[in-house]
Amino acid sequence: TLELNGLTLRNGEAEIGGALYGEQVDLIMSDVDFLDNSATGPGGAIYLAEGDIEMDGVSFRRNSSEGHGAHGGAIRVETGDIEGTDVVLKHNEASGMANGGSIAVLTGSVTLSDAGISFNEASYRGGAIVLHSGDLTLMDSRVEHNSAMMGGALYVAGVVDLAATQVNHNDADTGGAVYLAYREGEEALYCDADGAAQAGLT
Repeated sequence: TLELNGLTLRNGEAEIGGALYGEQVDLIMSDVDFLDNSATGPGGAIYLAEGDIEMDGVSFRRNSSEGHGAHGGAIRVETGDIEGTDVVLKHNEASGMANGGSIAVLTGSVTLSDAGISFNEASYRGGAIVLHSGDLTLMDSRVEHNSAMMGGALYVAGVVDLAATQVNHNDADTGGAVYLAYREGEEALYCDADGAAQAGLT
């Protein structure tokens, strides 16, 4: 387990995991900023092969991954769950036929509350978040002005649950707001407590 508290990680560069690389790590973070980190492979700021992430008061701004398969402009998790409160994901980018402008998870779940997710970009799937197999829950959050070819804001093979969350003004060729991909078992979109999903184009 790695704990980070009250830190700024800025201008890191690597092939994988611009600021942080972990193979079997559970990551706990509080009051941490990831700024302007980059990778020529997956995980512009963070790459975890296996492990969970818990965060409170954490921001990811202007992180990037670049190259074919360079998924996760800010975070790439192969297997694990991400949970966060008061999280900012802004102006992150996964380019070069890559998925997940801010977050890319292969197998696991993402649960965020009080999150601001905006102006992220992926060259292929999931302008803000991509989940290839798992469930996404967003509570009291805003997801705006993200873009990708498929799933301008969210690309999820599983269940998307939006509670008091707005998904507005995202842009894609297919699925401006949300792209629900097939997963054996269930794929669904739920909106609760004034949640709104809009496929607005900018």
